[in-house]
Amino acid sequence: MSRQTFVSNTFFVNASEETTRFILLSLPKKTNEISFVSENNKLNVTRFNHQAPNQDNYQVDVSLLPMNNEYTQVNIHVGYIDGHSFTNNNTIKQVLVQFEYSIQAALRGDAAFFQPPVLEERNSLSVLPFFAMIANFVTNIFMWKKV
Repeated sequence: MSRQTFVSNTFFVNASEETTRFILLSLPKKTNEISFVSENNKLNVTRFNHQAPNQDNYQVDVSLLPMNNEYTQVNIHVGYIDGHSFTNNNTIKQVLVQFEYSIQAALRGDAAFFQPPVLEERNSLSVLPFFAMIANFVTNIFMWKKV
């Protein structure tokens, strides 16, 4: 797998840019995991920090592109604050999905933000039955030849 420094996602919302920006800037008031860092008007990017319990600190950049008066394109980039790269990280993908769902839930007016299901880490013990089956198969072949 190739190394990368961020993950990103683009989606559209059924709201104007002003409404989406207002909702975006109100997210830190509604959850303790998100804190506002800065807003760059030239690049049209708003930067947040995301700190979930028992997780690393992530940097979230959100840019808004108005399509017309009814739709806005939202681009989200999530990476580590220090900028180090990674190959595969389910936690950073979960932060990306959670941030997207938080924006969409806030635009719908949901009081409680939708929390996506926690991505489960692959358990290496799940391959043990497969290797046991292979070992049993090889043992049965040798036993068959002896008979």
